[in-house]
Amino acid sequence: MNPLNKVLSFLSSIQLALYAFSGLFIIVLVGTFMQIDHGIYYVQKEYFHSLFITVPFKGIQLPVFPGGALIGSVLVLNLTLSTLLKIKFTFKNVGLILIHIGFIILLLGGGLSSCVVVESQVYMEENDTAFYSEDLYETELVIIDPSFSRYDYIVTIPIDTLKRQSVIKSDELPFNIKVHQFFDNAQLSLADSRKGVADMGIGKSLLVKKVPIFTVDDKKNNPTALLSFSKDDVQSETMLLSLDINGTQKFIFDQKTYYLQIRPKRLYFPFKLTLKSFTHDVYPGSDIPKNYSSLVSINPYDGSAVRDVLIYMNHPLRYGYYTFYQASFGQDVPSSVLQVVYNKSWYFPYVSSLIIALGMGFHFFIHLLAFLKKRS
Repeated sequence: MNPLNKVLSFLSSIQLALYAFSGLFIIVLVGTFMQIDHGIYYVQKEYFHSLFITVPFKGIQLPVFPGGALIGSVLVLNLTLSTLLKIKFTFKNVGLILIHIGFIILLLGGGLSSCVVVESQVYMEENDTAFYSEDLYETELVIIDPSFSRYDYIVTIPIDTLKRQSVIKSDELPFNIKVHQFFDNAQLSLADSRKGVADMGIGKSLLVKKVPIFTVDDKKNNPTALLSFSKDDVQSETMLLSLDINGTQKFIFDQKTYYLQIRPKRLYFPFKLTLKSFTHDVYPGSDIPKNYSSLVSINPYDGSAVRDVLIYMNHPLRYGYYTFYQASFGQDVPSSVLQVVYNKSWYFPYVSSLIIALGMGFHFFIHLLAFLKKRS
């Protein structure tokens, strides 16, 4: 057997599938216990959506075990090769082939979901209209140019770009951005009589302290950056931007006004969403929620019909790739918090389950016919 055939034989073997399933069992078990001290988002990112599970060692991240993304890729490769190389394409094996194809689609859908699914939230008071939601975990730097009469020109930069690059250049930007310092999580405090960390803006009166990142879901990190801006021979002073600084900061560069802010990443809708009414029912004699629901109106930008939909527990609103769930509510005024899931791969589980069911039924039917024929 030549080396290529040996490699293909191993990659399509049941032994490799058993190794992969064993590894998957281990990371599911460990990941479940890790959720005791860490949030679901952190565990999913570090254990299930990563190629390798790493631990810090002398300033570097040392891989110690395959992650869910790598194990899932191995399973897809193993199932694909075993289907192509080890199953004869005969009428008798049609059911088995369909089952394998269904599982491949299911695994591919799971991997795709980890890449394209975006979870966000939108808060609305009664009669408010929203056209975007805010990501629960990701943030962005936004540069706003208000000089246009009919609209604001907005450029957004993912916060990870500030973390990776010391100088950011783009044709969309009116200037280059130099990152002097970046903190994944920081604590801001008043500088009192001392000089603040920045030369302009609110950062002139603030000090920054680096703190460990939060890994639980109920605490938000505060990404913070100390930036300066340049273009040709024009160089600005430093400005402090942070998620904890509410609102935009005014910034004049080369005799032109801009507004800057670090904010939660926004997901813009292809429609306007209006909260017409919110209902919050409690059990008699208590403050325990019995039911809460939101009556919303969807007004698509493409001119489609406006429609009203009632969203309540376990009855979400599905519109295109968007799904809106009733998540929470405000305390002081009638208001609603909707969880928004944007998922372009939502149909993969349904398609794969249908193919697997057809394959199992076909396989059972073929073997039933063979059994009845043998008995007769």
